[in-house]
Amino acid sequence: MVSFLLILTLIFISGASDSRQTVPAKEVLAEIDGHKTVSYKSVIIAGDLILDGASSGSIVYPITVVDCDIEGDVRFDNSVLARPINFEKTRFNGSVSFDGTRFLGCANFSQCEFRRSASFRGAMFRGPTSFGRAIFRSFSTFREAVFDGTLADFHASDFKDYASFNFASFHVEKADFEGSKFEGDANFQQAEFKGRAVFLGSAFRGLADFDRSRFNTTSEFLGARFYDELHLNGVDYNVFDITWDSIRHRLVCDEPGYIALVVNFKKLGRFDEADNCYYQYREWMRINRPLQDWAGTIWDLLAWVSCGYGVRWTHTLLSAIFILLLFALYYGISESRRTLRELLPGEGSVKITYKGLKRELHSTVLLSTICLLSLPWEMYPYGHVAYTRFVKRHFFAVILERILGWALMLLLIGVITRLFVRY
Repeated sequence: MVSFLLILTLIFISGASDSRQTVPAKEVLAEIDGHKTVSYKSVIIAGDLILDGASSGSIVYPITVVDCDIEGDVRFDNSVLARPINFEKTRFNGSVSFDGTRFLGCANFSQCEFRRSASFRGAMFRGPTSFGRAIFRSFSTFREAVFDGTLADFHASDFKDYASFNFASFHVEKADFEGSKFEGDANFQQAEFKGRAVFLGSAFRGLADFDRSRFNTTSEFLGARFYDELHLNGVDYNVFDITWDSIRHRLVCDEPGYIALVVNFKKLGRFDEADNCYYQYREWMRINRPLQDWAGTIWDLLAWVSCGYGVRWTHTLLSAIFILLLFALYYGISESRRTLRELLPGEGSVKITYKGLKRELHSTVLLSTICLLSLPWEMYPYGHVAYTRFVKRHFFAVILERILGWALMLLLIGVITRLFVRY
């Protein structure tokens, strides 16, 4: 048994040992400085790959480092890479910096793993660029980077830490972030997307900041999930394809941003979402209105109660029911007090029965309904004389209730017309 376990241990150790070739980083740098084609696959590059772009000039030969492990730091700041570079499936165990680098050919970083910080600040990508399925385990930045090729591919990429794309310019036909994951905050402040911006099914677990960003054509966010705040202050876009339910509880927006969203949903033909967005905008305005603007606050409350800011017909209906019951209560109390005053001298007696209470309740509610809806007196079952006496006793209350009823009727017609007649 012991021998068997020993054999298994030896097999495991031999299988776990890395038999790949180890190449010194200075050998790779020598090939680059010697203007040679660099091509490595499934090797370990030991040491730092640091290239002084200011003194090395343009690199005119391709660089291919596929499925390799680079143990040291990689720094190609301000370099000019005139030919395609390919780092597919490579694992960067040190920090990576391509600040100010110009990629004149294809740049392939697909399925790479950046285990420490990755910086492409101010880099320029003139050809197709791919970071698809790449993993950024630490801080990553593409601040002020410019993508000028046909495609900027970040689909299914995974940003484990803070990711910065602020001031980045995507002058490409398609900026593809479909299915990407942002575990930390994602900063797209003042980023510009000239072509399609695709964030279908992306997940933002940290803050998603798109303040003052620009989407010149179509931005696609269907299926995107936001677990923290989504900032859309001052965003400029043509079509912002997103569902209201996915952002309604996460949205942080200013007044122009809300209005732009309402117009956007109408443009997409999603009128219910436009109404819901407008309702939240008006609520946001009411809550954030200065305390000294008490008149505006009163009007906001009236607009909310009476018609839900013009997009909730149920508010009008509930307001009508509330007014009906309120006046019915007033009429009931007034009639009861009048009856008690007539009995104060002690003449007569009050006999309270269930049938009497039911009749009194029915009478006051029916009278309030007739007044609110301006119905004919013939609908009152207790006769014209009783109805006339009631109106004379409560003349001003009846007039007020009828005016409120007319106002609510006009509001209800307006809201329903607006909601059901779309054009």
